[in-house]
Amino acid sequence: MNEDIKRKSRKAIGHFNLNANENDEGEALIPTSRLVMYMDSNLLYIAGYAGDAPNSQGGDVYISKKIEANTTYAFESGTVGGNYNPKHFEGQSWSSLAEDGEVTIEEVDLDKKTAKGSFKFTARSRDGQASAEIHGNFNLRE
Repeated sequence: MNEDIKRKSRKAIGHFNLNANENDEGEALIPTSRLVMYMDSNLLYIAGYAGDAPNSQGGDVYISKKIEANTTYAFESGTVGGNYNPKHFEGQSWSSLAEDGEVTIEEVDLDKKTAKGSFKFTARSRDGQASAEIHGNFNLRE
C-alpha cells in the first residue's frame, strides 16, 4: 500500500472486527483500539490495531478502484489487498496473497465518509515461513 495514503489516513470512529489464526494456532479476536481510514471515490484504506505503536498487532485492507456499495473486490496485486501485523512483530507486516482474498463493501457514503463491509485474506511473512488467516468486518466513519 502506498505510504502516502497511510500518512493521509485519519483516526476513524466505529467498529473494526479483526480475527486472526496465525500458523494454525487457533483463531483469536484482535482488540482494535486504534482505527484509521482514508476514502475518496477511487480509494478506500481502513485499518485497526491493538495499540498506538506502529508495530502493534492489527491489520489493514485497501481498494484502489472505484468504491461502490454492494460490490466485492477480489484481491489483485497493487490494487486490492491487505496487511497484517502479527502478535510477535519482527520488523515487517505480513502481506496478503494476491490470489487469496476479498473485500466486500456493503454500504458506502462518500460525502459522509462512511463505509461498511467485510474482508478475508491469507497473509504471509516475507520469508514465507509464517502465515495467518485473517477475516473481519467494519463499519467506520472518517
